Amino acid sequence: MPRDDLSIDFVKKMAPSIEAQDPAIILEEFIHRMSNLPEEVRFIQDEITDKDRSYHECIKTIEECDNKIQRWIRSNGSHQHNPREAQLRETIRDNYTRAEKLADEKVALSQRAQTLYDKHLRYLDLQIKQLSDRGEPGFTDPDEIPSLIRPSAANNSNTSIV
Repeated sequence: MPRDDLSIDFVKKMAPSIEAQDPAIILEEFIHRMSNLPEEVRFIQDEITDKDRSYHECIKTIEECDNKIQRWIRSNGSHQHNPREAQLRETIRDNYTRAEKLADEKVALSQRAQTLYDKHLRYLDLQIKQLSDRGEPGFTDPDEIPSLIRPSAANNSNTSIV
């Protein structure tokens, strides 16, 4: 049985319309989104500081064990077997492994902080690009607006004077 109303077949995929936002609203939303960023970065920095302390404890233990081995060699010579050398070497290896793991964790935390910061900055940059694309007053010259997502003269820090 044929349908009487076929207009429904011609409706394209309906996407919610994105309203053009005022620059003040964009700035207010950005400030709201950024309000928790200092606490998040402080937390990550505290974690890095804790890992850094643990890392330095490992290095200190390594140096102490190495000094004990060197002291034995100075006092008894290298030809005489040190009964504690195997244990000290194992402690040194374990601490090097632990220190390397801590260093990797510190790098991962630093990258997490950078990603967090970049996410917020990229959001603002996309909003500014939309304002520029719409031709909002003050956003009409894209070369004067620094951007992470598009090349412009304002981003060219490698300018050399010839």
